[in-house]
Amino acid sequence: MSISESSFQFNNPSITCLTFKINDDFDENEFDGFDKVKFRRKINRDGDTHANVSLEVKMDGAKAPFNLELTMESDFVWNEKLNVKNADGEEQVEIFLKYTAPSLLLSYMRPVVAYITNSSKFPVYNMPFLDFTTLEESSDVESNH
Repeated sequence: MSISESSFQFNNPSITCLTFKINDDFDENEFDGFDKVKFRRKINRDGDTHANVSLEVKMDGAKAPFNLELTMESDFVWNEKLNVKNADGEEQVEIFLKYTAPSLLLSYMRPVVAYITNSSKFPVYNMPFLDFTTLEESSDVESNH
């Protein structure tokens, strides 16, 4: 059985922002994990078969050992057949753009965050899997991790 290529494709994800700063006032006794790790996705459609999707992660806080901000983006292209609406009236491609694209970007961000944090004096931070389907109309996802 052969596997066919998806009608939804991406081009070279790239980092557009990366900031890492050690918190000089960090006190290990006051740190009980990151309160919230914030994620934001942005979808910019360009016609019927192209879009640019970015995913931003922010890890910060007064008691955190470091502040980290990372944004990664990629262009996505698809076959016009994905523009059909499902039973809920939503285009099939919208589902790919809202959920599949950020999941793909997150998989490219994980090793970057792990490398940066492991290269610091703090333990490696492994980003968790996220359920992007829990997003409502807002573009933010928060993870208690």
